[in-house]
Amino acid sequence: MIKTPARTQPPGAWTTWEEVDVSEITTAPTEPDRKCRTCGETKPAAKFHRSGTSRRTSCGTCLAKSRPSRIGQRIGQRVGQQTNANRLWWRYRITLGQYAALLEAQGGLCAICLKEPQGKRRLAVDHCHTTGKVRALLCVSCNTSLGRYENIKDQAEAYLARYGNGNPLLK
Repeated sequence: MIKTPARTQPPGAWTTWEEVDVSEITTAPTEPDRKCRTCGETKPAAKFHRSGTSRRTSCGTCLAKSRPSRIGQRIGQRVGQQTNANRLWWRYRITLGQYAALLEAQGGLCAICLKEPQGKRRLAVDHCHTTGKVRALLCVSCNTSLGRYENIKDQAEAYLARYGNGNPLLK
């Protein structure tokens, strides 16, 4: 037996309590077991991920096993290349072939520091933010440094004109 607010009172006016037999409390109906379409095993419905208001047809284990192949191996590298080609076109209005030509012309190196990109990173497309014209391919470090410099170019030139030969107060 547990004590609960009296059911006859409206919500917010619960002042009296009544004893309720725990056996009266019913649990929500459980979903029936399902058969996985991939492995063929019958499993509890909770093992199948929800997709909107329904459940998926493959169990969570089979779904997890299929993910790496769905992302790259089964479809191949076309997905990554197509995504990269779309990004290059919409951001910079260059094709994947033009990017490859720039990369070959630069020998696969950053146009500023003349180093190869680190790890699996690609060289970034450097472009003028005012005109949108592509300048060259840069490593991430040089690209962000150049972008920061462009934002404070006038202040940096004034600083170097004033303090380029050292601070006059320290002479």
